[in-house]
Amino acid sequence: MKKALLTSIVLILLTTVGLSAVPLPRAAIPVVSIEKVGENLKLDWEDITGAESYQVYEADTPQGPWVPIMPAVQSSEYLIQEPVSKKFYCVSSIEADGPLAPEGFVFVEGGTFYNGSTDITVASFYMNKYEVTQAEYQAVIGYNPSYFAGNPNFPVDNVSWVDAALYCNARSVAEGLTPCFRYVFEGEDYGTDPNDWYKMWNMDEYYLQFITCDSSANGYRLPNSMEWMYAAKGGNRTPASGYSTYAGSNVVGDVAWYVNNSGGSSHSVGTKLPNELGLYDMSGNIREWGWDAGDWILPLSQPTFGGDWNSDREFCNIITGAASDHLAGANNYIGFRVVRSGL
Repeated sequence: MKKALLTSIVLILLTTVGLSAVPLPRAAIPVVSIEKVGENLKLDWEDITGAESYQVYEADTPQGPWVPIMPAVQSSEYLIQEPVSKKFYCVSSIEADGPLAPEGFVFVEGGTFYNGSTDITVASFYMNKYEVTQAEYQAVIGYNPSYFAGNPNFPVDNVSWVDAALYCNARSVAEGLTPCFRYVFEGEDYGTDPNDWYKMWNMDEYYLQFITCDSSANGYRLPNSMEWMYAAKGGNRTPASGYSTYAGSNVVGDVAWYVNNSGGSSHSVGTKLPNELGLYDMSGNIREWGWDAGDWILPLSQPTFGGDWNSDREFCNIITGAASDHLAGANNYIGFRVVRSGL
């Protein structure tokens, strides 16, 4: 199943004498009421079946270009603060064209963004709203390796990159999906089942680098660097004011557990504010493993993102916070979040 963006638009022209409708370029969300509240304007529209959220945009002409003026909202109303005369507004909704995304996931519609040095285009994918919890990891793998054990809603920690990859494959198999991680050594494809991998694959760290990822498979995997950064920035729902320094805010404490507020521990997932896509803890709580083809910064390493409970604020920054860790390394400040390419 693929989730598509269905943009339903209501145009509203503010004039000096009142409000007047203009022709609708696409199917409209019915406006129940348009009410002036002091110097503000309150918009209400009918709920759309299957809509996950709504976004309000503004433009100087009916033809656009449309600029988002706020993060997506869950309700079907919005208060425009002190609207400008003769300004055009529209409301869009994200709807499913089939079964909803997996529980706990959001659809990240592809697009182009600036990654700090150049423009990058990312394809659409699904991302878990939360970091993988200790309960989720134990349900699939059978044990909980976490240093901060004892709370099933805490993110799993003390997992290596290999542990995260094996979790992805095991969960994919359990749910009847095609696993993404496989082992290819000296030109021979050993498939996706670790029981069939080259006999030395986990006997010497050298052999870990031959674990590969098929990003086209529909199973669970780790996000690559640009997917993670694009999602952390809010994808195509970025506010008009520009990308946040952190995932969802320019104030780190709003969205992250980090060294100044964590009390020396990770915390239950989803207890800080989410970003524009509804993704939690992407700037702090536990750092997150990613996947990139080939060596990353260091030999036998893979990227980590997002800051953690012991990070200074600069390491919670979306762009500058990326680092790398050893494939086999496991510690109490790294966990992971899973994505899927399709359903």
